Amino acid sequence: TDHVIVNNYFEGLKGTRWDAPITLTQGDAIDGVDTSLSKHFRAERVTIAYNTLVDNTYGIEIGFDNNDKYNKGLIDITFANNLITGATNNLVNYVEGQDQGNEITWINNIMFPTGTASLTSDGSTFTNEEVLVTNPNLTFDGTVWRSTASSPTLASGVPSLFVTEDIEGQSR
Repeated sequence: TDHVIVNNYFEGLKGTRWDAPITLTQGDAIDGVDTSLSKHFRAERVTIAYNTLVDNTYGIEIGFDNNDKYNKGLIDITFANNLITGATNNLVNYVEGQDQGNEITWINNIMFPTGTASLTSDGSTFTNEEVLVTNPNLTFDGTVWRSTASSPTLASGVPSLFVTEDIEGQSR
């Protein structure tokens, strides 16, 4: 509950089925209601912003329900200003069709499937305000992939998220 996941760089990770770089599973418990700490609490009021995901087996996985053991859906999740590109599988994988509906808000993300990758596992699309599907024009500096002067990420972040520094401590 109330996690803020910002300014991370994920590259070349091979995880699937709740081991993807960013994974939101359903739960079998609700914060403030259930008290057993052995339960798997659902995610509530989570902000995931300003993360870069490059060439992972999957990018984001949403909705794993552990063979119906996790029947409590996600609540109030925001994905904003993330950059995701990859050449295999799905950039957004709705596990077993569990897309969580209106409980997930997408704002100003950039996604670019290449190779055999697809945008989503269920063929769904986004509005341009949710996800802009475009080449992020990244360049490899020998260590990580970075934005360039022609990247659509520059000067396009949503300022209301109160994230004032980037991953290197520079002002946004």
